[in-house]
Amino acid sequence: MHELSLSYATVESVLESIANLDARRVVSLTLSAGELSGVSIEAFRFSFPIAAAGTIMEDAQLIINSEPVSVFCRECNQTSPLVSIQSFRCPLCGLPSGDIRSGEDFLIQSIEIETAEVTQNEHTHS
Repeated sequence: MHELSLSYATVESVLESIANLDARRVVSLTLSAGELSGVSIEAFRFSFPIAAAGTIMEDAQLIINSEPVSVFCRECNQTSPLVSIQSFRCPLCGLPSGDIRSGEDFLIQSIEIETAEVTQNEHTHS
């Protein structure tokens, strides 16, 4: 299962990127998965808790946004999302286009963390 190794790599990447932030826990993790990324979202959702177990990401909410495939059409001089990944044709003019501009990546979009609270006790004497 390729998604399990991807889950471990994602957890490692997040932990490295927040290492200097005094994070107590990761509240949520938002990812972007392109339709051509080759990632099974269901398999990733299943394997992510396994990879996050025992870390500050263990109870993080996982949000995965699907990114459509967009192609650039030289005839229209425009980038447009495909109607279907079964047909790589410009949705505006119908000409074939293999110039993919988005939809292939699997990226971390945002990380929401909870930091350790610093409590200060102020004592005033009258």
